[in-house]
Amino acid sequence: MATGANGDREEDREIPPHDRWRHARAAFVLFHFAAVLLLSVPASSAMRDISAWRAPHAQRDLAAWAARANALGIDVTQPEFERALWDFAGSYLETRAIVIRPFALYAHYSGALQGWSMFASPQTEPVWLTIDVTDGEAYRTVYRERSAEHAWMRRELDHNRVRKLEGRLGRGAYDDHYRGLVEWLAVRAARDFPDAVRLRARVERRRTPEPFDDAETDYLDARWERELVVDLGALR
Repeated sequence: MATGANGDREEDREIPPHDRWRHARAAFVLFHFAAVLLLSVPASSAMRDISAWRAPHAQRDLAAWAARANALGIDVTQPEFERALWDFAGSYLETRAIVIRPFALYAHYSGALQGWSMFASPQTEPVWLTIDVTDGEAYRTVYRERSAEHAWMRRELDHNRVRKLEGRLGRGAYDDHYRGLVEWLAVRAARDFPDAVRLRARVERRRTPEPFDDAETDYLDARWERELVVDLGALR
């Protein structure tokens, strides 16, 4: 039987208090690492939200992936591909919930949570907000998102909070927020452009170029959406 230098058996020796603290700290670090690692496994309620799956950008993604599967020799239609992914998403979320359950209380009180998904579905057809005014004849552009030439209200409209809304406009939602923004801009336009009679807000949608596209390809598919027109005379 192994003995120490003073003749005591090793299993009879007590662990010094400072060593116990080191062991406890190491165990906590290991527990925290495991918790954060498992909690960081992607999950989103949108994975089982049928409205999110029916969104235009999601349908485009599904069609593209189904086409890639067929190109690899996998004979599958888009509805079949979508159903398979839907079933997998359900099983995946159920399994994840079981795995992270032991860490749920710790995550709640430590704040080790992430309430939003990163890169859930990239926006491959972003939009650019454009504001025009007219004196009764032709419209002229006074603001265009990310434009140095058309920069009316740029300080406010380029604020990160507003840019977040502008990005979401490309996903076809937030109608009330969009209308509220346009009505607020109309009040400012009525003051800043005394001769203007109407304000027009709309977004231009353009496809993000593929690596093999030339520099101008993204402009070929441009189209206007979400047009709103406000009478400025009633605001003066």
